[in-house]
Amino acid sequence: MDSGQFRNELKYLCSGEELSVIGARLSVLMERDAHAGADGAYEVRSIYFDDPAGSAAKENEDGTSPREKWRIRAYNCDPSRISLECKKKDHGLIRKSACALSEAELEAFCAGEDGSVSYDAARPLLNRFLVEMKIRRLRPALIVRYDRTPYVFPADEIRVTFDRQISTSAETEDFFRKDMPVRPVLPGGMHLLEVKFNTFLPPHLARAMQTEDLRQTTFSKYYLSRIYDQRRRELTWM
Repeated sequence: MDSGQFRNELKYLCSGEELSVIGARLSVLMERDAHAGADGAYEVRSIYFDDPAGSAAKENEDGTSPREKWRIRAYNCDPSRISLECKKKDHGLIRKSACALSEAELEAFCAGEDGSVSYDAARPLLNRFLVEMKIRRLRPALIVRYDRTPYVFPADEIRVTFDRQISTSAETEDFFRKDMPVRPVLPGGMHLLEVKFNTFLPPHLARAMQTEDLRQTTFSKYYLSRIYDQRRRELTWM
């Protein structure tokens, strides 16, 4: 999958109470994502890749534009639905490209054995990732996991997501472990609201997401997880 165009992405830190209020409003204005479970949510896990210098994290910190992040993502710990994704950000706009991976390919990438994965003419994104791994020595950096509640609106491909319990793990070999040990990235009770759309957000949806304390942020799950992991390593060596 390649969206083929850049999209707007807005992010807001908010409390659980704010999400409850906004969710009640959106439930009558938008549809639930077809992939969500009975509770309207699903679990997301992503392995982020970076080079030995941590360039992806540093570019985020410096506000470099454009910049790219590579990750492998799975939903509800289901090995039959694994995707390789490249997310490009350019001055507040994002574009995501993705292709399917097999569990064997995931395991090879996590072990740094990219030489065992073959080039595939049908998956140009995979081929570019293989080149990036060889040239930049990309390796798995950490896992980010969270529970996502998605809402969709067909016009302009609008998508609103609530990401709760955002946490991280440096043990990338535990990617499909049900009880994977993790550490929270945000203070207790804080979550993330994301709004994505192509060109226009209808006023009635914008009003539905307004609360008194809602504040926009440049939140990066990978960057904050990387900072946490660096601090953990520093404390380990003290």
